[in-house]
Amino acid sequence: MKKLFSLFILFVLALALVSCGGNDTPGGEGNNGDGGHIHQYTEKLTYAPGAEIIAPTCTSGGKYYYVCTCGKPGTETYETAPNPHSFSRMVEDEEHLAKEASCQDAKRYFYTCENCDAISPDATFSSGSRLEHSYEDNLCVYGCGDELNKYTLSEGGDYYILTLFREKLDIVALPSEYKGLPVKAIGSHAFSGVPVKEIILPESITEIKDNAFYTDTTLEKINLENVTSIGEQAFYGCASLTEVKLNTGVTLGDYCFAATGITELTIPENVTNIGVGAFSHCSSLERINYNAILANDIEYPNSVFSCYEDDAQDITLYISKNVERIPASFFSNSKVADIVIDEECNSLTVGRYAFYQASLPISLTLERVATVGQRAFYGTGITALTLDGHIDLVESEAFGECSALSEVTILKNRGRFEQYLFANCDSLETVYYRHEGSEVLDRALWSSGETLKLVIGSNVKTIPSDFEAGGIAFLEFESGASDVVIGDNAFISDIRGVLDLSCVKAIGSRAFGYTTTGIDKLILPRGLESLGASAFYKVNELEYLAEACRDIPLYDGSIRPAFANVGSVVFGADVKAIPAHIFHTVTIGSVGFADENIYLERIGDYAFGSAKITSLSLPRFSFEIGDYAFYNVITASTINLTKVEELGEYSFAEFKGNIILSGINIPNIPDSAFKGAVGITGELDLSDVGVIGPECFSGCTGITKLIIGEATYLIDDYSFEDCTGLTEVVFNAINALDAPEVSQGAFRTSETAKGFKLTIGNKVTHIPSHLFKSSQVNKIIFEDESVCKSIGEYAFAYTYELYRVNVVLPDSLESLGSSAFVLTKASSITFGSGIKYIGENALWSMGVAEDEGTRDYGFIEKVFFTEDVTFKVYSYDSETDTVTDTGETVTFKANDSENATEYAKLLYRGNLVYSTYTI
Repeated sequence: MKKLFSLFILFVLALALVSCGGNDTPGGEGNNGDGGHIHQYTEKLTYAPGAEIIAPTCTSGGKYYYVCTCGKPGTETYETAPNPHSFSRMVEDEEHLAKEASCQDAKRYFYTCENCDAISPDATFSSGSRLEHSYEDNLCVYGCGDELNKYTLSEGGDYYILTLFREKLDIVALPSEYKGLPVKAIGSHAFSGVPVKEIILPESITEIKDNAFYTDTTLEKINLENVTSIGEQAFYGCASLTEVKLNTGVTLGDYCFAATGITELTIPENVTNIGVGAFSHCSSLERINYNAILANDIEYPNSVFSCYEDDAQDITLYISKNVERIPASFFSNSKVADIVIDEECNSLTVGRYAFYQASLPISLTLERVATVGQRAFYGTGITALTLDGHIDLVESEAFGECSALSEVTILKNRGRFEQYLFANCDSLETVYYRHEGSEVLDRALWSSGETLKLVIGSNVKTIPSDFEAGGIAFLEFESGASDVVIGDNAFISDIRGVLDLSCVKAIGSRAFGYTTTGIDKLILPRGLESLGASAFYKVNELEYLAEACRDIPLYDGSIRPAFANVGSVVFGADVKAIPAHIFHTVTIGSVGFADENIYLERIGDYAFGSAKITSLSLPRFSFEIGDYAFYNVITASTINLTKVEELGEYSFAEFKGNIILSGINIPNIPDSAFKGAVGITGELDLSDVGVIGPECFSGCTGITKLIIGEATYLIDDYSFEDCTGLTEVVFNAINALDAPEVSQGAFRTSETAKGFKLTIGNKVTHIPSHLFKSSQVNKIIFEDESVCKSIGEYAFAYTYELYRVNVVLPDSLESLGSSAFVLTKASSITFGSGIKYIGENALWSMGVAEDEGTRDYGFIEKVFFTEDVTFKVYSYDSETDTVTDTGETVTFKANDSENATEYAKLLYRGNLVYSTYTI
């Protein structure tokens, strides 16, 4: 505003000057000669140029000329008042002192005028520092009202809190009252930094608030028996405090005694609330007497006694008889080095993480513990551990990461063990398991290192199903163990070394099914009674001594052998039977017997089915080989079955190895016993075999000569089907039975074959029906003095390899069955003197076609008879199975070469029966 006003005045003066300039006249009074202006010197303009004569000061006034409105000074003067003092200069001396220093303010001085040294009457400035309080009778002498020790009234107004203590005393006895009311608490930071050594608390003080003695490094002693609440960090850093006695029901705040010098601590019985880190980093603490019954858990990863590893003493923890539970995380990361449990303490529960990464470089025995929580002793320095007594439960990883733990003993307990109990205990070497109950380990030993040995105690009778002991490298049984039963899924471990199961009587399914590296040597004892499916995976050497182990049971209806891969198997001298399914589909290096002269009663069904065996030998004497016992076995070995007494169906079907059978003494070769076996070569003598079952030698292409003995009475369908290597068959069966009407023949061959010569022994009386049907017989020889009287229906039907062959039937032959040579390609046939009956279609399609002189299939051209014979002719109706006398007769002359072709045409006619007797 002042600037605007000045501009306005200048503007007015300018107008005035212009005006004055227009009226001044040179030489005239009041005229300046500039246009006739008349000056009027009436303005007091102190800032006009030339107006100032004497400038004003703070001690005298100023003198000025009056000025015209145009700004020109006149000759008349006027005076002004003196200027005000400028009190801005600071002088600090006694002359200028306004007020002495106190506890509220520093010294104060009056300002001095910058121009005349005059002293201001009221303007002051402060200099220096204020003084400390000076107390008399607990009040400051300066009248500020400040107290030496401060007490604050509680919110309810019924007691005082000591909130600040300032006295510098070694021993302090605090009052129980202040201003007529009790003192019940010590406030936050009340004694922080106060150099006091001992404090005596009155009974009235029951609460010490947060940080009350924080870092009071001189405090050595304080009585706390009446204090029921100690706040967070209340005594934190009180390094000289070596002993505390706590109230039985005290509540302890977080870090309340952290970093103190306490050497021994007793936790009273009724304490429930103990804060995180309450006694952490107490590097001098050596003993803890733990009496608390219901102390609260600490939330992981916190602790009550955590400390720095290198800055603490080893602590011994004494647990009293009334303690029921160690709270969760309570002693985690502590320097507890030993635990002593009162003998009268029973059913103690150790909470989760209770001693997590605590020191504990000891051999620990938990005798009166009911429950061990998850990771309760995880990462501790335990060197040996014994679990005994009343344990109900040991939770997962309870002793994990105990890097110094080398030995564990599990005695009789009543509880169970969760997974990974000793996870990553890389130094754990031996676990002694002497627990007698049926509870399970549930993979408790999982991931416990690569050299862990589990020793089963002599008192243990059962390793229950789903025991699932994992992480075990070696397994042993203590001396004296007997009749042990190992349940299903007992060991989920890659067990190695020598596994001697001499004390075991039963092994469940998949009991050792995870032995991927391979058991170096496995000993199955003489008394082994049962072995489960997939009981073992890989065994490098198997010593099998079981005298009569039961068959391996089916698993969900399918075959799962007891092993998957075996380096070698040696059966002991006392073995009587090899169980069914035991080595089905297994890869085996070698199979042998300690004594090749033992009498093996039985090899069970599928015992070696589809196995791959590098070297295979069987004992010299064996009573029974079960169904599929060696089905599809692949081996380069030769086995001798000449002493086997009984074979099962498919017992050696598809066997890919060499088999010695000639002279075999088996009364019955069942269905498909040797079907597709490629190792049966050369001559096969079945002289002592009674029954040759269906397909039993089907596809055995290596057989070149076959001898069917007198004892054979049944040769079933396809028994020698596709034996394409056959060149000779000797048939001596004297009582062989006919095959059923639907039979397809024992020697049917669908592939190209060499063809074989058939020799009919001179004791054979009958050639069974269908026997050589569709076979590759290319020559038929009846031995001299043949007594063969009959050839059954279809006996040589469709034997196309007889093409252009002359078939000579013996004089003993009386009957040729219906269709016996149907569609056979023989060129001629000669009937002996004894022929009395030729069945319908016996030579059908063997004759010569009557039209245009072409042969039907190029079949038989001539039929001869060695003696004259006259037949009655009968017609046969296949639909009604009836024979009707036609009333005709036909006579065939002996050795009639001229009519041999006509005889062939005559016998070629279908559905006619020729007989010398009445039908």
